[in-house]
Amino acid sequence: MRPLATFGACLLLAASSTAQDNPRVDSLVKGAKEAFKSKDWARARTYLRLANRLDPKRKDVAKWIGLSCHRLGVQMLEQKRVYRARDMFHEGTSWYPANPHLWLALGRAARTLDRAKEAEHAFRKSIDLDPTSAHTRCRLGTMLFEQRRYKEAAQVLESAQKLDPKNKLIQQLLERARKDGEIEQGFAERTSRHFLVRFHGERRGLGKFVPEILRHLERTWVALVERLQAQPKQRIVVLLYTKTEFRKLGTTWDWVRAYYDGKVRVPLDSWSAQKNRVQKTLRHELSHAFLYGINPMLTPWLHEGFAQWFEGERVDHARDAVRGKMMFHPKWRNKSFIGMEDAQVAARFYAQSLVLFTHLHEQQGLSGVRLLLEEIGRSKGGSTAHREDRALREVFGNDLDGLLREVAAKHRLGTPRR
Repeated sequence: MRPLATFGACLLLAASSTAQDNPRVDSLVKGAKEAFKSKDWARARTYLRLANRLDPKRKDVAKWIGLSCHRLGVQMLEQKRVYRARDMFHEGTSWYPANPHLWLALGRAARTLDRAKEAEHAFRKSIDLDPTSAHTRCRLGTMLFEQRRYKEAAQVLESAQKLDPKNKLIQQLLERARKDGEIEQGFAERTSRHFLVRFHGERRGLGKFVPEILRHLERTWVALVERLQAQPKQRIVVLLYTKTEFRKLGTTWDWVRAYYDGKVRVPLDSWSAQKNRVQKTLRHELSHAFLYGINPMLTPWLHEGFAQWFEGERVDHARDAVRGKMMFHPKWRNKSFIGMEDAQVAARFYAQSLVLFTHLHEQQGLSGVRLLLEEIGRSKGGSTAHREDRALREVFGNDLDGLLREVAAKHRLGTPRR
């Protein structure tokens, strides 16, 4: 927001130097300036629209209406009023079509509402106005990747990487677009109400089992909705690989059996031979998809704790795995556990996460877990860990440190240091 604020200050100076031909218009503009200083964007927009009616030729007023629409739209996004925010950004582009920030914001809102064509148009318009923005190119490339337009995504992400060669996110997305494009050549797809399953079209033996797999996925969807009282807005993509194809992705260590990164990725050589294991794995990975849809900023221990609980992992085994050992502090590991090379260390993180989640579940059940997720979503300011701590205190009366001490005392574990 700082570059935009600086740009806004320049416009204020420009507005101040405009010839004051209409005292009433000048009074309205002055009132709008004061409203901007007090961050009352709605009042500023009202004053400026009145000024525009009185003097439609004042270009500085039109630009300021656009900026007020942008600020109002951002405020509405923070309040989860996405439809209204989208309308506000759209209005802003009509007043100030040369502002790339407005088009970027419109693209983000439209993408959230699953208006893919509108989002793509807005992102491309923003790039045209500001060709140096690697951030906007990254957002467009991500959207194209999610639409499985891998060649186009790679081209956009390559241009973003040239602008920001040290950006690890862009580098990772580019690698995924290239690899997915290569591996998924010849993939067939089947759909159901909530899922899109993709697999190699020549695997006819698997193809005949896909309807059964889709039925299992839909049953899992219903079960997750019952437990979380929430659901993703978009259809979930499930990719079924051979073990060779899965390893060609090259994004995980050998101990990883599946993962979710916006798509559920599962190796499956034989449904009939691996059915029970794969069904359990799909329940685990769909849990991640649901939690990510509820809040993309949840911490890994909460993700993995719930996912293991939902798939049916036995907590007594998890307690045995950590009993008598020093607990890890979850804040030591803020990234996904699948990034850990050491399988034994990863197994302890998974076990501890299940023990922690089960402790919460035993206190207040799923209603408490749902309330925790809601509180994390409502919490503003600070890091993800700070928002989680505030929500834990609100719902369970203890932050994560306190929770760790409770569990350590209950199961004879060593309390970790930060």
